[in-house]
Amino acid sequence: MLATRKRLSAISAALLLPLALAACGQDSGPTAPAPSTVKVEQKQAAPATPKPEEKPDLDDPQVTGLPRADYDGSGPSGIYKGIPPAPPDPADFPGMNENTDAGAIQTLKYWDTAYNYAAATGNISYAQKYSAKECESCKSALDNVVTKHKKGDYAKTLISDYTDQGKADLPEGETYYLRADYRDYLDISKEFPAGKKIDKFPYLLAAYMAYREDGWVITEIGYKEGRSEDIQK
Repeated sequence: MLATRKRLSAISAALLLPLALAACGQDSGPTAPAPSTVKVEQKQAAPATPKPEEKPDLDDPQVTGLPRADYDGSGPSGIYKGIPPAPPDPADFPGMNENTDAGAIQTLKYWDTAYNYAAATGNISYAQKYSAKECESCKSALDNVVTKHKKGDYAKTLISDYTDQGKADLPEGETYYLRADYRDYLDISKEFPAGKKIDKFPYLLAAYMAYREDGWVITEIGYKEGRSEDIQK
C-alpha cells in the first residue's frame, strides 16, 4: 500500500530563524523654561524591568521550519529546503476527465504525481481532489504524509518515469495500473541533513476507479515494487 512506502520516511532538522531587534530613536523633549523664572524639578525615570528571555515557539513554522501541531495538509508544510516542486497541472494529463480507459489512466498518473508532490511539500489537497470519499487506502496514504510532515519528514526531488500502463480484468473488477520508476531522490532526516540518496527503483501502482459527474476518482489504491505483470498475482 502507498502508506507503507518506507523510502518516503525522513526526519528533517528544524531550522531556527534568527530574531532581529531594531532600536528606535527618541525625539527630544520640549525646551525647558528659563531657570531665572521657573524652577524645574527633574525626575529620574524608573529603571526598566528586564524582560524574560523569549524562547522560540516550536510550533511556529516561521521560527523552526516545522508545521504547527494543527497542520492538516491543506497547504505546504514549509519544511522543504530550497525551491519546492510545483503542484501537478491537469493540463499535463490531457483527457483525464474523459470517460475512457485512457482518461482513467491519465487520472491515475495525476494522482501519483500529486502524491509525490505531497510527499515533498505536505500539501495533500491535489491528490484528495481525485480520491473518492470511500477510498480508505487513499485516506490512509495521505494521512500518513501529513503525519510525516508534522514530524519534519519529507522526500526531495521525488519524480516518476512511467513505463507501462493498462487495465486488468480481475475477479474483483477492472483494475487500472501503472508501472513506473522513481528517479534518484533524497530522504531528508536529522541523521542525514544533507539527504540520503535513494537509487532509482521500479514500482507498480494499481487502483479501482469510478467515473462520476466531475470525472474519474480512485476508490481503492495499492502499491508495491515489482513488474506490471505482478498485478495478476
